[in-house]
Amino acid sequence: MEGNLPEIPASEFEARIASTIQEMAKRNLDFLIVFADREQFANLAFLTNLDPRFEEAMLILDKNGKRNCCWATSAWAT
Repeated sequence: MEGNLPEIPASEFEARIASTIQEMAKRNLDFLIVFADREQFANLAFLTNLDPRFEEAMLILDKNGKRNCCWATSAWAT
């Protein structure tokens, strides 16, 4: 068992998104943007189970539940 992470079912993430959308409605928000990078990824991981190991990422969630994830790459750097 050592080294194995517990599996979280997809339904749990759907429930978390639904709860977030309910909170967005209470606050009259049309969109929520969740930023993540190597040091600050907990909010993105909580909602999506994604962890941007080496780059930045953003989740854009609208009030109807539509989601887009944007990932940066080092190729974008100048």
